[in-house]
Amino acid sequence: MVSWKKKRKLKQIDPLVGVSMVRDLDSEIFGREVYAVNEWLSKTTYAFHIMRDHHLHNIPILGGLWGVASNRLSYNDRLIMANALLPSNNENEMHQFYKTYSGGGDQLFLEHHIWPLARHNSIAHDSFTCFWSRYIYRADTRPFPREREHPSCFVGCPKPCCTPEVKQNFDFSRYKKCPSICRPKEHTDWLFC
Repeated sequence: MVSWKKKRKLKQIDPLVGVSMVRDLDSEIFGREVYAVNEWLSKTTYAFHIMRDHHLHNIPILGGLWGVASNRLSYNDRLIMANALLPSNNENEMHQFYKTYSGGGDQLFLEHHIWPLARHNSIAHDSFTCFWSRYIYRADTRPFPREREHPSCFVGCPKPCCTPEVKQNFDFSRYKKCPSICRPKEHTDWLFC
């Protein structure tokens, strides 16, 4: 049996799917995210897109904030992804594989199996960990092309995160401002990027 976390990744190897995005169901889609995805698809040739929009988004690929344009992958890279997503026909091996990556292990799976492909063929929109992206992960990174409408409205935030009530009762003093290095050069005034 294939877990739902695995099923949501299977479209990445379907030859009839050109571009797919993985999102968590409890996350709202903001204009900021739409602008970032459009920038990836229209202004780059990278196969993978990664978004990190919170100071705790500090791993290579978050389970619900990435996408792949499989039509930009080589045939060999598609086979590698297929082998990672469907590793074996042996039931015992499959059971061990799913046991290893069950629970919160989807991000660990992505780091072990997808990140090696994505690392040098991805663009990351990154509002807090751009330093890590550039110098530790050695990946291409850029600021989000659109300012966050409110600090609580980060890409990938679980609902309700951007409601009038949340905005009204928000304590700005407890929220981290994004580092100046992660802000767009033409918008250094975006404190929350």
